[in-house]
Amino acid sequence: MASNEELALQAQQGDSEATEALWEAVKKLCYKIAADFFNHYTSSCTASGITLDDLQQESFFAMLNAAKAFNPDKGYKFTTYLRYPLQNCFKALAGIKSGTAPRPLNGAGSLDKPLDDSDENSSTRGDLIPDPAAEAAFQDAEQAEFERQLHTVMAAVLSSLPDRERGVIILHHLNGVTYKDVGKRLGISAERIRQLCAKGLRLLRYPQRSRLLLSFVDYGRSYGGTGFQAWKRSGSVEERLVERA
Repeated sequence: MASNEELALQAQQGDSEATEALWEAVKKLCYKIAADFFNHYTSSCTASGITLDDLQQESFFAMLNAAKAFNPDKGYKFTTYLRYPLQNCFKALAGIKSGTAPRPLNGAGSLDKPLDDSDENSSTRGDLIPDPAAEAAFQDAEQAEFERQLHTVMAAVLSSLPDRERGVIILHHLNGVTYKDVGKRLGISAERIRQLCAKGLRLLRYPQRSRLLLSFVDYGRSYGGTGFQAWKRSGSVEERLVERA
């Protein structure tokens, strides 16, 4: 993993991915420095109409300036070097340097400004700001595709089970019917239903079926920390997979 100093040097070359990674690495520090500044200069910020959110947003552009000016030969860590551009940026925004209270919007940097004025294809400041809505939409689409694939594979796997085991698994795990109510429907005891469910889940762990489910067991976001051997031994994950489907 690249250090902050390496990321800063890459950002100087117009690497937008390095710039975004550097921001994620130092964002918490920037926000802490912004909060400390706001608490110390509350009256000046209030007089200028500056909020803590304004300082936090401006800290991104201060980080860009710090990365552009970063010189590793001076011997400073980037996080140490970053403090001066942040402080200077905040003071200028709050009118502390000049003794005047600027209008915040007049001092805001344009999101359309290129990072490298000499490159007509350079990314803009706005390109580097993550879009939470777009990320959420991507994750929703990814999750929907995962669900669709799981339903398809689970339907194929369940169809290979004996009729009675398949039926009780669908009723109990997919439809949420209790053992007792499933037993009433089939005219057998709740304990027998539990045994049939357990048998069906054991059958799902047979290699010809478990191979089909392996990729879903390894799906980290849904079943993180659950290895295939634990899945094969305990039976807990395939129950969750059936319930998920």
